[in-house]
Amino acid sequence: MARHWRKPYQPKSQFNSVAVWTISMWVVLATLVVIARHGYI
Repeated sequence: MARHWRKPYQPKSQFNSVAVWTISMWVVLATLVVIARHGYI
Protein backbone atom coordinates (compact mmCIF):
# COMPACT_ATOMS: atom_id res chain seq x y z
CA MET A 1 0.00 0.00 0.00
CA ALA A 2 2.77 2.45 0.86
CA ARG A 3 4.45 1.76 -2.48
CA HIS A 4 1.20 2.28 -4.35
CA TRP A 5 0.66 5.60 -2.57
CA ARG A 6 4.18 6.94 -2.89
CA LYS A 7 4.81 6.11 -6.55
CA PRO A 8 2.29 8.41 -8.23
CA TYR A 9 2.07 11.16 -5.61
CA GLN A 10 5.51 11.97 -4.23
CA PRO A 11 7.55 12.75 -7.37
CA LYS A 12 4.66 14.45 -9.17
CA SER A 13 3.93 16.96 -6.40
CA GLN A 14 7.64 17.63 -5.90
CA PHE A 15 8.16 18.21 -9.64
CA ASN A 16 5.10 20.44 -9.76
CA SER A 17 6.28 22.70 -6.95
CA VAL A 18 9.77 22.95 -8.47
CA ALA A 19 8.33 23.76 -11.90
CA VAL A 20 6.01 26.41 -10.46
CA TRP A 21 8.88 27.97 -8.48
CA THR A 22 11.16 28.01 -11.55
CA ILE A 23 8.48 29.53 -13.79
CA SER A 24 7.64 32.22 -11.22
CA MET A 25 11.34 33.02 -10.80
CA TRP A 26 11.74 33.45 -14.58
CA VAL A 27 8.63 35.65 -14.73
CA VAL A 28 10.02 37.90 -12.00
CA LEU A 29 13.40 38.09 -13.76
CA ALA A 30 11.79 38.92 -17.11
CA THR A 31 9.64 41.61 -15.49
CA LEU A 32 12.68 43.18 -13.83
CA VAL A 33 14.59 43.17 -17.14
CA VAL A 34 11.68 44.79 -18.98
CA ILE A 35 11.25 47.44 -16.27
CA ALA A 36 14.99 48.18 -16.23
CA ARG A 37 15.11 48.47 -20.05
CA HIS A 38 12.17 50.87 -20.15
CA GLY A 39 13.62 52.91 -17.31
CA TYR A 40 10.64 52.69 -14.95
CA ILE A 41 12.92 52.45 -11.91
